[in-house]
Amino acid sequence: MKSRPLLIGAVVGIFVLSVIAVGYVGSHLTGKPDRLLTGVQYNRTWSEGQNYSRNGNYLAAIREYDKMVALRPNKVDGYTYRAIAEAQAGLYDRAVEDNTTGIELLTQRQGIEEQGNAADVLGMPYQDKLATVSEVQARLYHNRGYVYARRGEFERAVRDFKQAVALKPDAPVYHSSLSDLYQHMGQYGQDVENWKIATVSAPGDPASWTNYGWSLYCLGNLPEAMEANRHAAQMSVVSATARYNLGLLYSVEDQWAQAEPLYREALAINNTDKRERALGRVRDAMRMHPRSQALRKAEALLSAS
Repeated sequence: MKSRPLLIGAVVGIFVLSVIAVGYVGSHLTGKPDRLLTGVQYNRTWSEGQNYSRNGNYLAAIREYDKMVALRPNKVDGYTYRAIAEAQAGLYDRAVEDNTTGIELLTQRQGIEEQGNAADVLGMPYQDKLATVSEVQARLYHNRGYVYARRGEFERAVRDFKQAVALKPDAPVYHSSLSDLYQHMGQYGQDVENWKIATVSAPGDPASWTNYGWSLYCLGNLPEAMEANRHAAQMSVVSATARYNLGLLYSVEDQWAQAEPLYREALAINNTDKRERALGRVRDAMRMHPRSQALRKAEALLSAS
C-alpha cells in the first residue's frame, strides 16, 4: 500500500493553532503596579508579533517576540511564539533551541511560577500553575517535533511526538502528527500501536477509530480494519471517511454489493476533499488488486460523482 505523504501543511495549521494565546484580563488583575504594567506591555508586544505573523512578516514578528523574552525571561510564551515564527522563517536551529528552552523552563520553579495570563495573577496558587505544565509541555514537544520533521530528522520528530502523546494521550492531534511520520516512513506496525493507544485514551473519538482502522489496513489486517471503521461509522453518522474506508475494504475483497451502499452513504455526506482522497485510495488499491471488479466500479462511481 502506498504510504500516506507527510502532511506538513496540515501539521503547520495544527502547530499554529495549538499554542495558547496570552489573555489580558484588565480590571480583574491584582498585584503590584509594576507587574501589571509589565503584563500590559507584554500583551501588547505579543499582539504586535501576531499581526506581523499573520501578514507573513516573520522576521518582524521575531523582533517583537524578542521583546517578550526580554520582558519575562522565565515565561514560556515568548519562546513558544518566537519558535513558531522562526520555524515559519526557516530558522530551524533557533526554533529547536527556543522550544527546548520552553520545555526546560517548565521543569523549574521560576518557569512554572510564570504560568498564567500575561500579567501573572499573583493570587493563582502554585499548584494550579503546576497543573498546566503537562499540557503546555506537550505542545512544546509537538512543536519541536514539527521542526525536526521539516528538517527531515524523522527519528527525532517521532521521539518528540511520542513525548507529546505520553503527556496528553487523549489529544488526537498528537497521535495524528505521529501517524503522519510513521506512514511516511512505512512503519505501519508502529502506526497501529499509536492509534490503538488513541482509541483507549479517547474512546469516544470516531476519527481515532477511523485512523486506527486505516493503519490496520496498511498493515494488511483487513478483518480488524473493517471492525474499527465499522465502529467509527456507527459512532458518527457524518463520518464519510469511515464509510469510504469500509467501501474500499469490501472492494478489495471484490464484494461490491457490500461496498456500494457504503460509498453512496459517504457521497451523500458531500465532502469533496474526502471523495478525492477516497478515489486516490481506490486507485492505489487497484494497482495491488488488479483483478477486483469492485474496485473498478468504485473508481467509476467516485469519478462520476
